[in-house]
Amino acid sequence: MTETTTREQVAVDEFVDVWAKSGLAFDTAGSLTCREADALANLLAAHGQSDAAASWIEQHGQSDDEGDTHHQGATTDYIVPVDPMDDLQCDSCQ
Repeated sequence: MTETTTREQVAVDEFVDVWAKSGLAFDTAGSLTCREADALANLLAAHGQSDAAASWIEQHGQSDDEGDTHHQGATTDYIVPVDPMDDLQCDSCQ
């Protein structure tokens, strides 16, 4: 039984080590669902990688749509475009 437990622990340790790398979160967190991001962050935090867990949630949240669990960012209001030629107020620009 100890051999199985040791193999399992080695596999978990390796998984945590690999997925705790910040570059991986930056590259892939946006493609995860909120549930997937939470599960990964919870596993990392449970194994002492709370900074990495926070990074995964932050990176994931940047691609979340408004209303999603981890959405980070202000709502985007539509701004009416302004014609820069209006500021010149010359007859040829009108």
